[in-house]
Amino acid sequence: MDSSEYIKIIYNHFISLNIKPLWYVDEKTTDDTVAHLLACAVAPGDIRVMLNSSSRISAAVEYFSLGAEADWVLRFDCDELPSVGLLNYLPEVLCRDDLDMVGFPRRQCIVSDSGALYAHTDHCPKNHRQWRLYRAKRVHYTARGHTPGFETRGLRMEQAPDDAFMIHLDWSLHSYDSRREKIGRYDAHTPGHGSIWRSYYLFEELGFARDVLERIAGPEFEPIARDISRLFPERCVREDTLCWPQGFGVTVDPQAAVEPAEKSAPLAAQPA
Repeated sequence: MDSSEYIKIIYNHFISLNIKPLWYVDEKTTDDTVAHLLACAVAPGDIRVMLNSSSRISAAVEYFSLGAEADWVLRFDCDELPSVGLLNYLPEVLCRDDLDMVGFPRRQCIVSDSGALYAHTDHCPKNHRQWRLYRAKRVHYTARGHTPGFETRGLRMEQAPDDAFMIHLDWSLHSYDSRREKIGRYDAHTPGHGSIWRSYYLFEELGFARDVLERIAGPEFEPIARDISRLFPERCVREDTLCWPQGFGVTVDPQAAVEPAEKSAPLAAQPA
């Protein structure tokens, strides 16, 4: 998805965690995302850009994983961020030869207008586990959607502990319209592949009450949460109510919302 309006604050988060150089794989963006990102670099080589011909990330995983020329690959989408707990966990597994992949809990998050970060507890982090750390030359790649980009069957795996989580900021970084268009692209590629997740991507159509939100107090996320509340106040939930009535802040598509077949089913394929 086009990311020029927020790519700088994503870059700043990774740099604040002392992660560099960064490999950025451009997913056929149509705006000036790459130019904005390269302008952030302080020194030559801080950012390495890889271009690919696919607009679906699962179809590009093999290309960039092997192109990185690394044993292990850890990847995040542009609206995902690692916790400090996740980074501290990595040394435990990178030296092991009895693993092929690791799955991380992913917390579905939203930012309040005061700059606080909240997780939506109806979306279980373990059910939405993402298999994002893997050995590039030991997996069998696939272009199927809603997969990690490789087949998980038969791989030696480990599930990271709860504190080694990642956050998903899709709701706060992407507008309702852009998320609705994403569903359309999924459906155009594979009928029904987007619509089944409509209530997940377009939370505004169902709304939520304050008791489903849980504050995330990790200090590593405080700067980016404040930036989001400043840059995109229309995408933030009100701190005084912590609820999102249907239609609040957006023009909601009148099409009836479609519940997924299983409310808490994972977006990434689970090992069989």
